[in-house]
Amino acid sequence: MYLNLEQVKKHLLVDDSFVADDSYITDLITVAEDSVSKHLDIAL
Repeated sequence: MYLNLEQVKKHLLVDDSFVADDSYITDLITVAEDSVSKHLDIAL
């Protein structure tokens, strides 16, 4: 995983103490990385 939850929450300006959407954000990270991998035609 190139990005981690902490980095993404900081970028999105989401407070670290707010954990209700952590699994959703993690799923979005996975989807984004899969999309980049597919577009570049390389495994990340």
